[in-house]
Amino acid sequence: MTFNYPNNSGISYSFTNDGYFEELVYQYNSNSSNPSCIQAYIYWQHGTYEFNNNGSLTLYPFTSDGRIQVQDPCAATTNIITYYSNQVMFTDWGITVDPSNGRYVLQMNAYDQSKMARMYLIAKPPNMLPTQYLTGTNATGQTNSRKRDLTAPVRGFFKRSAAEPRMALGNGQILGMVGAMGTVVVGMMALF
Repeated sequence: MTFNYPNNSGISYSFTNDGYFEELVYQYNSNSSNPSCIQAYIYWQHGTYEFNNNGSLTLYPFTSDGRIQVQDPCAATTNIITYYSNQVMFTDWGITVDPSNGRYVLQMNAYDQSKMARMYLIAKPPNMLPTQYLTGTNATGQTNSRKRDLTAPVRGFFKRSAAEPRMALGNGQILGMVGAMGTVVVGMMALF
């Protein structure tokens, strides 16, 4: 698994009108003592966003979908991809028109009031991956799950063919049997 790296480093946010977002960050960390050991990382996440009553904006990622890739040619492991999920809050945001070129500009302030770089509108509507969970779902959007239902009757686990199910005990009956057998065992031990 790998990312298709963009031509330039930077930060990109995409938002839909119905409450979904996508975030991509591609940045470098330089190493002045060894210039050939530049660390690059790219992370991507998507999910939903919400406008808060105080004017802030909060991003809620789909936790199973985010990924981060770190490449460091001088590290013991030079390429690592792992899960990434980071809830983000912007305390302030605004959309203006740049008077020099007439393009829309998104200006956001991070949770600590620090200003983020201005971001220009590139595509309308935004170019995003599907606005649903991607990990753990099939092509129709249904969740893939192999976990069994622990509340289902036990007899459902015995049937493996088209034949009529055999008599089996339900969960409550099994617990009752275990309790009764425990009483018999304790009674037998008391006799000896």
